[in-house]
Amino acid sequence: MCGSLYRRDTGGVDRRKLIFASPEPGPNGLRPPEPGPAWHPPPKGTQVNEHRVAICMPSARPIPSEVVDSFARLYGRGLVEGYVTAELILGDTYLDAARNLLTTYAMDLPTNPTHAFWFDDDMTMPSDTIARLLAHDVPIVGGLYHQRAAPFMPVAYNFTGEGHSAQMIELPDEPTGLVQVDGLGFGCTLIQMNIYLEMAEHFGDPRWHQVNEGVGEDVFFFRRVKEMGIPVWLDCDVRAGHVRRETVTTTHYQAYRTAHPRPDPEVSQPAPV
Repeated sequence: MCGSLYRRDTGGVDRRKLIFASPEPGPNGLRPPEPGPAWHPPPKGTQVNEHRVAICMPSARPIPSEVVDSFARLYGRGLVEGYVTAELILGDTYLDAARNLLTTYAMDLPTNPTHAFWFDDDMTMPSDTIARLLAHDVPIVGGLYHQRAAPFMPVAYNFTGEGHSAQMIELPDEPTGLVQVDGLGFGCTLIQMNIYLEMAEHFGDPRWHQVNEGVGEDVFFFRRVKEMGIPVWLDCDVRAGHVRRETVTTTHYQAYRTAHPRPDPEVSQPAPV
C-alpha cells in the first residue's frame, strides 16, 4: 500500500514499517522513543503539477452549505489543474483520533500524496488556495483565518515560556505576505507528508495529533514541529472564512481593532528565499 514516497533513503525498506512494526516494540507496541534524524527541507523549485495533494476533512456534524460549496470548488479546481489526487472525509467523535486516522489513510493512498491539505468543516476559502500555498514550497504553510468570536484573533500562535504556552499572534491592519509563526490551526493548512513520517521516527510514536493536558490537537502537533526545528509559515494573502452564523474574515478583526485601538505590532520575519 505504501508507495515510493515512503521508501526513500531506506534502501528499499518501507519506512512506515520501521515505525509501526519495530522488531523490538515498547509497551505500546511501538519502538521506544529515540532522537530522530535531523529534518532537511526538500529541494526548491518543484513545480505545482509535480505535487499530489490529499484533502483531509474531519467532520462529525452537518456541514454548512457554504462550506460544501467552497470544498467542491477547491476540490474540483485541484482535480482539473492536476495537483489534487484525493479527498478524505471522516466523521469521528474525537477530533484528534479523526486527524490521526486521516493521516494514515492519506499515507496508504495508491497515489502517494506529497502533501495533506487540512480543510475543516467550518471553513470557506478561495478555490486556488492549495495552488497558492504549494507555490511557496515550504514544509508547512496555512492561510489566514480568524477566531469566530471577538476579538477575532488570527488562528496562529507562538510558544512562550518554559511550558510552551501558545500565545495568539497579532497582525497589522493590512497584513500581507508570509509571516513565520510557531503554530497554526488546522482549518486551512498544507503539510508535506514526509513531516508526519519524520515526526513519528523522531518521537518513536505516530501520535501526530492529540488533545493533551488541556491543549488542542493542533498545539500538540506544533509543539513537536518546533522541537524538530521545522519552520511554519502563515500566508496573510490567502484569506479563509471561519463559519459561524456568519463568516468571520479579516474585516471583523480590523473592525474590532478600530474600535479598540492599540499600536501596530512589528512583523519582521523574512519570507523564505
